[in-house]
Amino acid sequence: MAERRAAPIRVMLVDSHLIYRRGLAEMLKQFEDLAVVAEASSAASAAVRARKTQPQVVLLGDEVSDSDLPDAVHTILSAAPDAAVALLAERFDESVFAAVRAGALGYFFKTAGMQWLHDGVYGLSRGGTAVTPLLAGRILDELGRFGAWRSGFGAWWGALSDREFAILRYVDNGWSTDRIAEKLEITPYMVQALLRATLDVLHHLSPGPDDDGGDFSGDRAPRPRPGGSPVRVASVALPLPEPEQTPLPGWLVRAFPDGFPQE
Repeated sequence: MAERRAAPIRVMLVDSHLIYRRGLAEMLKQFEDLAVVAEASSAASAAVRARKTQPQVVLLGDEVSDSDLPDAVHTILSAAPDAAVALLAERFDESVFAAVRAGALGYFFKTAGMQWLHDGVYGLSRGGTAVTPLLAGRILDELGRFGAWRSGFGAWWGALSDREFAILRYVDNGWSTDRIAEKLEITPYMVQALLRATLDVLHHLSPGPDDDGGDFSGDRAPRPRPGGSPVRVASVALPLPEPEQTPLPGWLVRAFPDGFPQE
């Protein structure tokens, strides 16, 4: 009896640059477990094609002809609420972070190698994220701005569990998923699932297309993605590293390059 193959991961590419988009689609053909099911140059056309094809992963370029990135994310997720949207960016900047706040699950650099991009798409299709150290540090900063940071290191006021916070701090300091998993004695899948839960908190705190800001009530219930249900992971008892073994978040170290103020 012939072995049954899993269906390829359905991918949609969105970018206003035709040559880049077509070139990327051609290069992704080398992977049998990926299938580019749709391409689009604008958010409006992406929504139409996403509604028809229901891609599992959407790679959204940082150049979209008819929309800014946050609105493009909302438009795509309204048409395909179960899709995992990740940015393809030249650099990490505030427009990329705004797209993550709007519902994207991270970003890849446009200069990334094809194997790296393939592995990232595969992870996104299995419930993972594309959170980089730069993004992790920016998320810590944003959660602090919304008052989720209370006092001390690791004390969060209802926003993140200790496990989610520890993982975010490790990513901010450049640790890989496998290294974090080994340190915390959990699976790489659980590391990514908890990062996904952290992004849900960020999405809840962030403004939607029709409101003027986030409102965190402390109940850990994330703002639903347009037309769908958010992904949440139960807080599980994970072994945490000892305080002296836990690196401080990179953004905090950068804020006090000469050491912490003495009281």
